[in-house]
Amino acid sequence: MNLSRRALIAGLAAAAALATPASAVVAPAAPENPALLALGDTLAECVAEFDAAVELRRATFREWAPQWPKAPESIVRQHHDQHALERDIDGYAASPARSIWSSHDLAIAAYELEKAISRKRKNPLAPFSARWLDKWFMADRPDHEAALADLMRRLDDAVAYNAARERVLSASNWGAVKDRETAAANALAAAVAAVLTEPADTLAGIIIKAEALDAYARLPPYNRAMVALNGKFAGIGSELLRIASAHA
Repeated sequence: MNLSRRALIAGLAAAAALATPASAVVAPAAPENPALLALGDTLAECVAEFDAAVELRRATFREWAPQWPKAPESIVRQHHDQHALERDIDGYAASPARSIWSSHDLAIAAYELEKAISRKRKNPLAPFSARWLDKWFMADRPDHEAALADLMRRLDDAVAYNAARERVLSASNWGAVKDRETAAANALAAAVAAVLTEPADTLAGIIIKAEALDAYARLPPYNRAMVALNGKFAGIGSELLRIASAHA
C-alpha cells in the first residue's frame, strides 16, 4: 500500500467517523496500529504479484495448451486407470479422459517378456508365463516374440510422446510459470494471515482487514484452507464490533 493508498484508507475512515451522529460523544482520534499499516503495504504488494502470476499462467496456457501433444493410440490402455490418466500441460485430466501406458510401464513389460522368452529358449518344455500389459500371455514362442516387437514399438511411441511433452514444457517455461504462481499464492496467504491476526485500532485498520478478506477469497483452495485451519479468523467479529460501536 503506497502513500496515496494509505491516504485513501484514512479518508474513508475519516468519512465514516464524520457520519457519527452529532449527539454522540466524540473521543480523540486514535492512531492506527503502525504494524497493521505496514502489513497493509505488504498485502497490497502480494495481491499485485499474485494477480500478475495468475495472468501469466493463464496467458501461457492459452498459448501453449493447443501445442500440447496428444498421446498416440498405441499407448492408450484398454481399461480405465484413474492413476494413469492422460493429462494436459497444467496436469489436469485430458478430455476425453483416457488412461495411457507410461514408458516405464512398457519398459518393464518388455523386460519381463524378454526374460520369459529367454527362459523358454533354454528349456522349451518349461511353462511360459509373462504379463503383457493388461493380460497374461500364454501363447507359443513366435507369438511371444511378436508381442515383444509390438511392445518395443509402443515403447518407442511413449518415449517420443514424452519428448514432445518435454519440448513444450521447456519452450513455454511452464515450470517457472507455475512456481511463480505457487510462490505468489503462498506469500499472499501469509500476508492475509498476518493482517487478520494483527490488532486494528481504527476504521482504517478495519478497511485493511476487509481487503485481506477479499484477497483470501481469491486464493487457491489449498491456501484458503491453511489460513482458516490456523485459526486466523478467531476474534475478527468481536474486533469489528468493538471498533464499529465506537463510531455508532
